[in-house]
Amino acid sequence: MRTDQRPASRARLRLGSPTGSLVEANAHGALTRFEAHGLSLLLNPATSIEAGPANVHLRVHDHGSVRRTPLLGQASPSRLSVVDDALRATGRWEGLDYTLSLVLGREDATWAWHLEVVNTTDAPVRIDAVLTLDPALAPAGAVANNQYYVSQYLDLTPIDTADHGVALAVRQNMPGERVPWVVVGSLGHGVRWATDVLQLVERTADGPVWSGLDLPDLPSTRLQHEHALTAVQDEAVVLAPGATHRTGFFGLVLPDHPAATGPDDVRHVETAVRAAALCAAGAAGAVEDHDDAVPEGPASLLASSPVLSCVPLTADDLQVLDLAADEGSTEHDADGTPTTWRTPRGEIVTTARELEVLRPHGQILRTGDTLTPDPGSVTTTVWMSGTFHSQVTVGHVGRDPLLTGRRSYVGLFRGQGLRVLVRDADDAGWQLLDLPSAWCNGLDACVWWYATPDGRLIEVESRAPAERHELTLTVRVLRGPATRLLVTLDTGSDEAPGLDLGWTGEADVVRDEDWLVLDVEPTKDWRLTLPASDAQPGTGDADFWARLTGSLDLALDGDGPESAEVAAVADALPWFTHNALVHYLAPRGLEQYSGGGWGTRDVCQGPVGLLTALDRHDEVRDVLVRVMGAQNARGDWPQAFEFMPPTAEHGQQDSHGDVVYWPLLAVGEHLLTVGNAAILAAEVAFVGDNGATAPAPVEEHLTRAVDRIEALAVPGTPLPAYGNGDWNDSLQPADPDLARRLASTWTAVLQVQALDALAQGLEAVAAAPALADRAASLAACTREAIGRDMVIDDLMPGYLLYDDAGVQAEPLVHPRDTRTGLTYGILPWVHAVAADVLDPEAAAHHLATIERHLLGPDGARLFDCPVTYRGGPMTTFQRAEASTFWGREIGLMYVHAHLRYAEALARVGDGAGLLSALALASPWGLTSRVPQARPRQRSCYYSSSDGVFADRLDASRRYPDLMAGQVPLEGGWRIYSSGPGLALRLVVERLLGLRRRGERFEVDPVLPPGSDGLRATVRLAGRLAHVTYTVGPEGVGVRRVVGAHGELALEQLANPHRRAGASVRTGDLQAALDASPDLLLETY
Repeated sequence: MRTDQRPASRARLRLGSPTGSLVEANAHGALTRFEAHGLSLLLNPATSIEAGPANVHLRVHDHGSVRRTPLLGQASPSRLSVVDDALRATGRWEGLDYTLSLVLGREDATWAWHLEVVNTTDAPVRIDAVLTLDPALAPAGAVANNQYYVSQYLDLTPIDTADHGVALAVRQNMPGERVPWVVVGSLGHGVRWATDVLQLVERTADGPVWSGLDLPDLPSTRLQHEHALTAVQDEAVVLAPGATHRTGFFGLVLPDHPAATGPDDVRHVETAVRAAALCAAGAAGAVEDHDDAVPEGPASLLASSPVLSCVPLTADDLQVLDLAADEGSTEHDADGTPTTWRTPRGEIVTTARELEVLRPHGQILRTGDTLTPDPGSVTTTVWMSGTFHSQVTVGHVGRDPLLTGRRSYVGLFRGQGLRVLVRDADDAGWQLLDLPSAWCNGLDACVWWYATPDGRLIEVESRAPAERHELTLTVRVLRGPATRLLVTLDTGSDEAPGLDLGWTGEADVVRDEDWLVLDVEPTKDWRLTLPASDAQPGTGDADFWARLTGSLDLALDGDGPESAEVAAVADALPWFTHNALVHYLAPRGLEQYSGGGWGTRDVCQGPVGLLTALDRHDEVRDVLVRVMGAQNARGDWPQAFEFMPPTAEHGQQDSHGDVVYWPLLAVGEHLLTVGNAAILAAEVAFVGDNGATAPAPVEEHLTRAVDRIEALAVPGTPLPAYGNGDWNDSLQPADPDLARRLASTWTAVLQVQALDALAQGLEAVAAAPALADRAASLAACTREAIGRDMVIDDLMPGYLLYDDAGVQAEPLVHPRDTRTGLTYGILPWVHAVAADVLDPEAAAHHLATIERHLLGPDGARLFDCPVTYRGGPMTTFQRAEASTFWGREIGLMYVHAHLRYAEALARVGDGAGLLSALALASPWGLTSRVPQARPRQRSCYYSSSDGVFADRLDASRRYPDLMAGQVPLEGGWRIYSSGPGLALRLVVERLLGLRRRGERFEVDPVLPPGSDGLRATVRLAGRLAHVTYTVGPEGVGVRRVVGAHGELALEQLANPHRRAGASVRTGDLQAALDASPDLLLETY
């Protein structure tokens, strides 16, 4: 591939200060870097061709309407220079001459934008200025890792001042050694403000529009979301002809501000204003022309070209493209127009649907056809709005991306990833392929269709084939003349990407800084391949996804509520399978795009659940052996570890107190499932302080884990000490002494569950009897201690807080709790029910309490009310008191915990509740089942359901309204979660009740009576089975299992809560399925 390098890169503008503050800007003045005290003041820095949110906007008010121009960036009319230690932007717009100067303070971490405007027209003009800045107050590495997460901890609070109106203070609440803080405001008089990009930006078919800046006034209401922004509106003035107006904006950063923002912080505003006055002289220096920037390269067309306008596909288009909707799969807008539907190719999404949702439609595609880690697999993230490939990685999905990823779901930047421009109808200019007429989301490919008003129809397909390790991009003109293409690939650096690009036809290639640009000769069918240079070929199974997703399906005829819920679950199954595989083998998400390693807790639930549901037990063994290889030599596991080479060996890493139990639970269940002890003999090293140790059998790994559990018990009890926390790390104590004296009820229950499973698994394969006895004995002692100490007034607390002597214990998250403000917590309860730690009466009482206090319209919630938010300072808990964004765990409806609630319902035989709970985890048809749910992408798993609140204070005030169904609900972060794998396992092992147990196969369904006639396709004992359920009035227990040769002999199971199922001989089941895949299963 021959590439022409442009001879010079774009100019960079730079300011420094003795305080260490630093500003860098691109040739258009947009801020690419802004730092103070080693912290980034930009969540979304500009690129060399595009501005970020940070800007100063000059506005003209004219009879209620507003005209506006940014003064920085590619869309501004400014000329840029650095003069007298000031970044200077000068220009003329609508007869207004302006000079904007940025000057850094020399003694404190302050800065000021000084703006001078001269009216050169012969009429008075009413003008104002607006500052927008998105401070991160976090190291640049943390911002690059995930700016959404950084934003979730930024507290934005208005401060009223006597002389300068309203200012905005930002406190970075993220737990750490210091609490950085910044205040920004007007050097004139701040009158209005905003706190998030979502208040000001509107996504449209023509791209994002800062429509909120085109209104006369900013909203002056607080929104704490994932695009934190300080926007301050200066007071408008009427500027007479020839008159001059001087104003500006200030900023000050403190490295540590332990208290919450309050009225006393006005003194910092005064400091910043004084510093701005001192540096005003520098801003007033003589203006010099700055004409050093090289001519714009082809990548700049990304920022300046208009979007290709599209019209909806016609009925004829849909017929020709074979996009007819599967029956019952269509959702409509308020006018009855179809906006999304399912086809055999995938889910079809229209422009109207895309503009309805908060989180834009996207997909993660990966190559490969194996169910074990593959270092040659290529992974890409694609987006409906014209990002055809992005964040392309080979092997490890968090390292060395070959193309950049898209960093804002609002669409702040166009240039990231791979984009395509086409010539307009008159061949007079370029148009960017952005939001299409329709988009098809598939499991291994996505397709965009662009229908234009002039009759053209362009199809773009991005594919990640299972059978070979290469990505492809195909552009076809289905209707209209051949078109020239401009294909841009943002590689994130000015070095060639590690891709051996190939394409059809003729193309000139130019390296324009970070972009590789292909100028393709006119074509009607063009193809680009992106194979990884060092990737090995796959094994060639082109039917991988069809085979994988075809091994689990559900169907129930009729129009009853059960049929709709079964359909919701069935529609989600292929997407949950895809998402679970991504979480397993390419661990990243659409919002949580960084990652690449395995969380120990997560991999033992999601991937193990996926593979178990798919009847792939050899692959489960492979996962567990890899998990054993990450175990610390002292016996516990790290919170997370690398599984894709090169794996790092950093010594023994700490983790939350519950993490040690998940591998034991997974190994115990695996032994029960396969009925042989082969895994125990596998030899794998520990991770020691100085790297890997000598290999040791898995049995030794398990023994050391039990040793560690015993060593970390609360003195004088078998109960596990809290240590570094439990699953809900949002409730980690703010006071280390509090953590030292805590015991987690949920972790204690998990200790019983894991050790019971380990003991039963070892007994089932007649291996390691001494270890089995130790595990069983410790589980029994823990069970007894839970019943004695952790059930208070008939309810389990979330935690016990011991006194210094370790004798008296105070319950937390309990009706007696006077410390945390929380009364009920779901996690220990549902696990205790599922693991039979609670007897039937106690289980029923806890489930009834959940129904009264913890069930919302969207499912089971973690606690009965929000943790109190006090502006950021932490008194009892860390993240729960620090996060400003109402979402994820903080929003209390975490779908993983809801699925564990479904598991508890299965244990007690509530078939109707189980099916409804599983259906609530599916986005398919959700707005019909939950009217409060806002439209969202259907082809993915959501890790949370987030009430639409302005901020934490709003959530605390109106949380009862949410529980009453009076607050809208949004979907949270997508794809990256152990939840999809867990959901698949619950469908197979709990709803359908099909569990392999060595030489026996358990048949123990939990179904609602209205599900009679349910049909399931599922892999059983290495065979694909088609099971039909005859469901009696109870929906549980098994009357008979009928195969090709008649009824199979049954052996009764035990369940203290309900009528139990039965088991059959695995050999009998296999013989029946060998004769015919059809089974009939009848319940009581």
